[in-house]
Amino acid sequence: MGSQSFHQINPTDINPVYNRTLSSTQLVGKRVYASANDAQNYTNQIATTDTGGIASYHSLQASLQKQVSTSLTAFVNYTWSKALDNNVFGAQGVTAVTPGNGYVLPVYEQDYKRLDRGPSDYDHRNVLTVSYVYVTPKLTRGNALVRYAVNGWQTNSIYAIRSGNPLTIA
Repeated sequence: MGSQSFHQINPTDINPVYNRTLSSTQLVGKRVYASANDAQNYTNQIATTDTGGIASYHSLQASLQKQVSTSLTAFVNYTWSKALDNNVFGAQGVTAVTPGNGYVLPVYEQDYKRLDRGPSDYDHRNVLTVSYVYVTPKLTRGNALVRYAVNGWQTNSIYAIRSGNPLTIA
């Protein structure tokens, strides 16, 4: 299975925070275009949204279903996949830019996203899912009201195991 998407919406802060050294042990965040009276250096955020996001997803999927008995059915599914994009780490589902969220290269450079192509935030290479459905035995004798309340029930469970999140070194 595979998919390709273009024109994903990316929030971009075009007035990013950079670290300025006050002493050998203390760093202070400062915006590129901060006003002189801005003590916190976070107020002059200039956010824009572009549609330059590109993503791809490819996977191999295998499923197995087995009727173990008349009342028990088991399911197993394995997915081996790879998801790539050029979005900022942590930008999936984000509607506003947060201070410190940014691309590797400054946004004023041409093709500033070129070093951000890599594993997506949701890239999980291995996913194993195991589930079952168990139908409770039917009562055939006894009070009709009790049979009506007890019959027709089932229980199920889903267990999912996946590899860890992709690691982005900043």
